Amino acid sequence: MARRADHSRDDLTEIALATATRIIETEGLQSLTTRKVAAEIGYSPGTIYNLFEDFDALISRVNIRTMQKFNASLGKVQLTGDAISDAKEILQVYLDFISMNPSLWASNITHGSREDIQQPAEFLQELDKAFQKVEAAIAPLFDADSKREAWISARVLWASLQGIVSMPANARIISEKSMTTKEMAENLVDKYLRGI
Repeated sequence: MARRADHSRDDLTEIALATATRIIETEGLQSLTTRKVAAEIGYSPGTIYNLFEDFDALISRVNIRTMQKFNASLGKVQLTGDAISDAKEILQVYLDFISMNPSLWASNITHGSREDIQQPAEFLQELDKAFQKVEAAIAPLFDADSKREAWISARVLWASLQGIVSMPANARIISEKSMTTKEMAENLVDKYLRGI
């Protein structure tokens, strides 16, 4: 670690965010504390509070970066106009991202859905970008006057998929019939969109 004088405020913010991200990735959100971040970067906990409004603001910044990374992955999906195929392509990106970033995604969902915290506008914008990609994928199923229905359907589909992927792999609903999370998610996308 460099001497303290060698770090600008921006540098120190980046170091703290990288450390918090690593802790969440390797140990889970429950292991993240201000003291732990401060100790790992060689500063006092008070320094962390000088960089971030509070502990939740630190977590929110990590979650914003997670959503940005996720949206970068979604940005690679080229929509073809076939709503079901496009939605399944988005689903695959979603499942791959969660598989590669399970603890960060869990932090995103756990912290990002807390009602006692006002999420930063930047987090909500990133979340909306993800919804917009789903809306664009399923738009061919709706006529031009049904934008509100596409908006609602994208969110219903997203919430339903989140419910499926959040189930433990050994949940009875999955393990009794040897069904995978991916099979359940694909079934939902297929049946839900065909029903529209």
